[in-house]
Amino acid sequence: MKMDQNNNGAVIRQIAKKSLAGSRTRNIFTCLTIAMGVALVLTFVLYLFGNSKQQLRTQEETPQVSYMDITPEQAEQLKGFPEIKWLGLSKSVGSGKVGSNRLGVTYQDEIMMEKNEISYTGELPQKDGEIMVPRDYLTQLGLKIRPGDTVSLDLGDNTEREYKVTGIVDTPSKTSNNHRIYVSLPCAIALTGDEESLLDATVNLNQAVNMTFPQAEETAAALGEKAGLTQEQIKVSEAFFNQAGISRLTMNSVAALALVAILILAAAGLVIHNIFYIAVAGKVREYGQMRTLGMTRKQVRALVSREGTALAAKGIPLGLIIGAVMGYVLIPGGWDWKTTLGGMAVCAVLGLAAVRISVSKPGKIAAKTAPVEAISYTGYSQNQGSSKKRYSYLTPGNLAVLNLKRSKKKSLLTLCSLVLAGVLLGAISSFVISYNPGASVESSFPNGDYQLQLSAESGFGNQDLSEEGRMKQYAALQSSGIIGNETRKEVEGIDGVTATRPWRYLNVSTDLFQKETNLGINGFSEDEFEWVKQMGYDGPQTYEELMSQPGLIVETESNRNFKEFPVKRGDTIHVVTYNGRGERLEKDFPVVGTFHYISWMMDHRKENKKLPITIMGSTLLMPSEILDDWAGMDTTYGFEIETDPAKSGEVGETLEKLYGTEENLFLNSKTENMAYLDQMFLPAKIILFVLAGFLVVFGVINLMNTVLTNLFTRKRELGIFQAVGMTREQMRKMLGRESLIYVAATIVCTLTFGGLLGYGLVDALDQMGMSVKYQYPWIPVLLFVAVLGAMQAGLTRYGVQMLQKETLSERMRKAD
Repeated sequence: MKMDQNNNGAVIRQIAKKSLAGSRTRNIFTCLTIAMGVALVLTFVLYLFGNSKQQLRTQEETPQVSYMDITPEQAEQLKGFPEIKWLGLSKSVGSGKVGSNRLGVTYQDEIMMEKNEISYTGELPQKDGEIMVPRDYLTQLGLKIRPGDTVSLDLGDNTEREYKVTGIVDTPSKTSNNHRIYVSLPCAIALTGDEESLLDATVNLNQAVNMTFPQAEETAAALGEKAGLTQEQIKVSEAFFNQAGISRLTMNSVAALALVAILILAAAGLVIHNIFYIAVAGKVREYGQMRTLGMTRKQVRALVSREGTALAAKGIPLGLIIGAVMGYVLIPGGWDWKTTLGGMAVCAVLGLAAVRISVSKPGKIAAKTAPVEAISYTGYSQNQGSSKKRYSYLTPGNLAVLNLKRSKKKSLLTLCSLVLAGVLLGAISSFVISYNPGASVESSFPNGDYQLQLSAESGFGNQDLSEEGRMKQYAALQSSGIIGNETRKEVEGIDGVTATRPWRYLNVSTDLFQKETNLGINGFSEDEFEWVKQMGYDGPQTYEELMSQPGLIVETESNRNFKEFPVKRGDTIHVVTYNGRGERLEKDFPVVGTFHYISWMMDHRKENKKLPITIMGSTLLMPSEILDDWAGMDTTYGFEIETDPAKSGEVGETLEKLYGTEENLFLNSKTENMAYLDQMFLPAKIILFVLAGFLVVFGVINLMNTVLTNLFTRKRELGIFQAVGMTREQMRKMLGRESLIYVAATIVCTLTFGGLLGYGLVDALDQMGMSVKYQYPWIPVLLFVAVLGAMQAGLTRYGVQMLQKETLSERMRKAD
């Protein structure tokens, strides 16, 4: 009577349970593989979703809209609109230098203080003559002041006055010589000399993270109109919505995650498949006996599947716990229960599916073997073909090769798992080692280690934050000579500075794309013009010709709008700017030439050419003499500072002391920028190495399982070899050669195919413009080789020692 004619589910469960109890080594390897695969997939899921959520959480409290120069009544009206989450008020008084200190004076209400995370002891200033002073500034002055005391201070307007200190700011100042003084609104009005109390409102819109930039503009404009504000008073941060778009998960991100998950589960599935394949091959005789007793093929498959499911039931929960912990550790700010539980559910289903698919083929092998065939089944390939050799030397090496040939499929599966791990390790490591995020900084610092440039923050009184105001502020700074020849001489006098190179730049407004477009014109010299002529340049060929016909040279690839609004020689561009006196300048400039910087850079990206910063990323160019003449001032915007490499650090410290606290000057360091980008890439680098590490572990587990399972299933065979005269040393050599063949093939494939795949990946990314320069990943690959070598030697020694624990007669009596 067949087993399917009765309710034999309980019988199959008991058989599966006993089978698992007798295969402890296989169970450990399988559970570890399942756990690691699920843990790694869940870690990636939680990191990707958590990173997005953390950024969006941070942005939720970031303001998006500014209403400029509004009255207190308009502010109250805006606060009442339900579309506004919170609104803070401020008024910039100005900044000035007092001794070696730079003081910034401002009014902020309680909400702005809270959102800017300014902690203080005492009360916010409310009445005229009341201020709040940083504790570290008072310490620097040697003053012991408490809230309620009166102090005589110069706030940077060259006038010393008596002020009542209502509070002490506990939040440290940004630098030791740069402090911010908080004053009351009446005091701010008095210091600026305004006739009325006009304020700037910083606004956070409800559900802003779910809006697009046009939607936010529309909402802000509608609210402003209700409060009686003009469009010029409303500023919406496009950067916020660009970042919000980046922070949200895209289909590309999800697709990349799905690809990584498939890769991880495929690697784990290959290991699990091989483990069960070897296990089934060793137990086919048992399955044949069960078939003789009436078990159907379906029930045999169900038996193997139940074993896999039972192991998955142990490995998946362990993997989920590990993955959840790793996800929290990597990005605690983006962790939440809903995402974690959803991710765990998805990973559990994927993990179970991977296990069921992996054991399905071994289950079919167990089921399709007839009872009569099972008696003589050995687990080795039956069709070996005929050999032309009539004899073969039975050396340990030849025996090892013959054994691998007897089960080509098992050998191939093990080898594929190891090779896949090695090749992917080579490719991933090639990218991680070759990608240098800091190298992108090199292009921004082509001829120096530091850059000193203008920053438009200065003076007491109202600051116009419009584009028009920005042009006026920079023009005023340029005409003042703050970064002129005297500053250049001071920089060149620093020990370790070898050269300085000025660059000229003028903020302008144009009608380039048939609408008002704010850009800048870079002024170039005759030497720099030689670079332009190499970049697909179409225009006058000599500098003298350019000087005789004043006009603009346009880079026509730097902006995607050029596709819709192409520019050619002979076109006219209307340009508006301001001179140092705040007078409006406007002129129609002809386009005298065009060039293609982007294409040229892509063609010469590997040559590491040191371009003038004037040309890099510039849309509009003009001879510097013509630019200065039209603006009526020296348009120098900054200096590139080249240093002696041995003294670069000391030069940086000196530059920081001289200009670090100067609000009108900004010091930019190549080293600091590179360190920052390297730090930003570090989490991604760790994750990629973890992925590579897991793939290596999968391969190593497969090697361990193959070697150890072979030992368990071949005890009688090895006993026969020893019975006919094989020595312990010969057996050790034979077993060692078997695992050595796997290891050697893996090493060869890793060194060759892993390197080639890595080179192809890096080259493709280079074509896309990423900062990569191929380097062979010697350290990761050699570590992988060392691990495999150690495993090969250790497993061989362990196998021989394990066999010696049983006598020859005991091993001869054991069935396969």
